[in-house]
Amino acid sequence: MARLPPLGIRRLEALHYYVHDLERSRRFYTRMMDFADTAVSSPDL
Repeated sequence: MARLPPLGIRRLEALHYYVHDLERSRRFYTRMMDFADTAVSSPDL
């Protein structure tokens, strides 16, 4: 299988996920994956 040339991506600025259980997902990503909470949206969103 032929290899594709790299895209040149060096880092990611943000990831956006839509989830059913926000608190459970936040705990997983901040505690288990060591991601940082950098912003919190309002309940309207």
